[in-house]
Amino acid sequence: MFLGSKRLRIIQRNLGARFQRRLALFHRCEAFVGRTVFPVRIEVVGYSGYKADERPLCFVLEGRELRVKDVLDRWYGEEHDYFKVLAEDGKAYLIRRHRILDQWFVVKIMDSEHKPIGS
Repeated sequence: MFLGSKRLRIIQRNLGARFQRRLALFHRCEAFVGRTVFPVRIEVVGYSGYKADERPLCFVLEGRELRVKDVLDRWYGEEHDYFKVLAEDGKAYLIRRHRILDQWFVVKIMDSEHKPIGS
């Protein structure tokens, strides 16, 4: 199917605008701390009570095993579970679990006062 040049320019312009919006959204959503780009995939040992991986017990981030001292907050979405946890190093971590893929990610690292590091 042949598209007229005017229609093709409109489509290209819309794709360009869509790309720019997605790029801007990426930069707003992704946090940069040093050279680490979040979210970072991690390995998690979870407590399984009445459901699988009910909450994280410990996780491995960049080769360091961090035990979870306390779960500060948690909330659930359609595909993701989020946990704000206090680790043994005194920092708070926002951890996301993708239920369908069964993968865990660190989304944000916060200092002891729960303020994002690097902002």
